Amino acid sequence: MTADRQEVLATLMAVEAAAFFTGAGLHTGIPVAIGPGEVREPRIVPAVVVESACGLALAIGAFGLAARRPWGRGGGLG
Repeated sequence: MTADRQEVLATLMAVEAAAFFTGAGLHTGIPVAIGPGEVREPRIVPAVVVESACGLALAIGAFGLAARRPWGRGGGLG
């Protein structure tokens, strides 16, 4: 895999990890103020656990690719 593709993939994985962490945060049941309104999600503990695990796996894979670690490609594919 070329260096440019690794950087692009690492960036996309980091964005996806942030989306999972945002979803996990919303499923804690705490309302988030956005502009004049609020976003409210019900408290769903299994969703928080799964979304946090997925976000963590993506963040570790993104780090491995971005830092060009020997395990980075396998971590990104995992």
